[in-house]
Amino acid sequence: MLIDLQDNGIGGVVLAAWLVTSARSVGCKIFLNPRNLKTLPPLLGLTADDLTGLAGDNWTRTPGLGLQYEYSHQGPARTRLSLWAESLGLPGLVPVRPRYQDDPAAAAWAHAQWLKVDPAGGKRRALVFPAATRAVRCWPLAYFCDLIADLTDRGWAVAAMAESRNSVDGLGCHWWFGAPLERVAAMAARAKLVVANDSGPAHLAGTIGVRTVSVLGPTTGAVV
Repeated sequence: MLIDLQDNGIGGVVLAAWLVTSARSVGCKIFLNPRNLKTLPPLLGLTADDLTGLAGDNWTRTPGLGLQYEYSHQGPARTRLSLWAESLGLPGLVPVRPRYQDDPAAAAWAHAQWLKVDPAGGKRRALVFPAATRAVRCWPLAYFCDLIADLTDRGWAVAAMAESRNSVDGLGCHWWFGAPLERVAAMAARAKLVVANDSGPAHLAGTIGVRTVSVLGPTTGAVV
């Protein structure tokens, strides 16, 4: 079995890592082609033996697979993982969480950055991701500013990350933009709480095992 994530982002690779790991636990082999996100699978415990450069059916656009199978589902509400597994011929697959693997260099960087946010090292850490790939998924930036101020007043050490400077500049906390995924994951892994839009970082942080609050924009209840 092959998952070729031709059009998917971070969230798609994270979900694929769940599928590969869960299938492995029952003796099934799934190969993943992560396309341009090759640094992400190793962070989620996948090895070179789990990855491939072979092309397969597009998991976003092919009827009967992945996203299209999920959107065509008409029955009771189901998780995305269960539907994607079913499209692979693995109905009832029990989810097994991928095991996060720190990148040593990124871990050292993240440790140093959190010390800038909280030099004494005694505060609870909150990491905020105020951006998303689609505007409809974005909570207003002013609300993130209010949230950051409130958390800070409550004694939290707060930091923010995004791909672009425009998404974090002026938030009223320490921030970084354009960090590679290894550093994003390392920062999230050292936080007590992550707050994000419906975005790749939210999926990644939740999979790492950090308590994550994801703010969801308008959607179709029959699908989600």
